[in-house]
This record gives sequence, C-alpha cells and structure tokens, in this order.
Amino acid sequence: MILPLLPFLLASCKTAKNQEAAASADTASEQIAVDKPVKISVAAIHLDTSAVAFEENKKSRQAEDSLFATIKRTPCYGRCPIYEAVIYKSGYTLYTGKQFVEKAGVFSTRISKNDLRAIMAKASEIGYFNLMDEYDSPVTDFPTTHTSLSSNGIKKEIKDRVGGPESLREYEKLLDSILDKSTWVKVGELDR
Repeated sequence: MILPLLPFLLASCKTAKNQEAAASADTASEQIAVDKPVKISVAAIHLDTSAVAFEENKKSRQAEDSLFATIKRTPCYGRCPIYEAVIYKSGYTLYTGKQFVEKAGVFSTRISKNDLRAIMAKASEIGYFNLMDEYDSPVTDFPTTHTSLSSNGIKKEIKDRVGGPESLREYEKLLDSILDKSTWVKVGELDR
C-alpha cells in the first residue's frame, strides 16, 4: 500500500526542496542587491519631479495669467505716442513703447488687484461689452486706439479711431493712468 504512494511522496519532497532552494536563492540575491551600492541619479529624480510640478503650476498659471485687457495706440500724421500694453489676470503687465513715448523698449510690471477691479468696474459702468466693435473714419491720419477686455470667457475688442463715445475714451484714459503710475522694469529692446 505504501509502494504506490512512494513516487508521489518522492515528487513532493523534490518539489519542497526545489521551493526551499528557490527561496534561498531569492534571499541570497536580495542580500547581494542590498550589499552592493545602488546608483540613483538624484538630478534625474529632481528633474522629473520639477517637470511634473512645472506642468501642474503651468496649468494654474495659464488660468491665472490669461489675457485680461489690452490697449494699443497707433501712429498718426504727427507725433502721436505709439505703444501697446498687455495686462494679464494675475496683474502681470507687459508694455512695449515704440515711438514718441517716455519709455521706449519693452517693460514689465505687476499692477494691483485693485487696479484690475477698477478696470472691470469702469468697463461695467460704460457697458464695454455692448459698445460697437469699431468707431472709424475713412481719414487715416488720426491715431487709432485698440482696446480689448476678457471676462467670463468673453473677449471684446474695440477699434476707436473717430466717433467713439466719451465713455470709451474715459476707459482708455483709465488704462493709461494705471500704466502711468506703475513702476516699470526694462526687460528688452525693440526689434528694429
């Protein structure tokens, strides 16, 4: 009766011994791996982490720094100031003074949240989003002021050369006054 079970018992012993040997080999290899120095590139880990953090911050910066308002004044027949300013929702502002301006070149600043609120309040007061897109004349010697404003996913651009309402000029003057009182840092020269 034991004889028929003998091959089964021997096979069981071999399997158990093979499992013990494999476990012993795994433990030995683990010990070898632990005993040997492991080279880890800290710079690579840092860069990977920075890249992930940068991408996450970039998305929030893009939302925060999306375009808020712009003003651009064009040439005329004479010495009209030629410049443009781009204001972002974070307050970051980039100004490019081209000709007949006190600050020629590229400048940056950060305007306050109060100034951003003042721009939006003035726009609401004058019904900026309900104004015409263009106030123009066939006479091209007059300077043109281009403004834009973005709010709640809506962007409005207005070209004001001749015939725009006084309320629009007040809005333009508000933008200019905010730019005039700002402290600017020169960040570049004009490409000529």
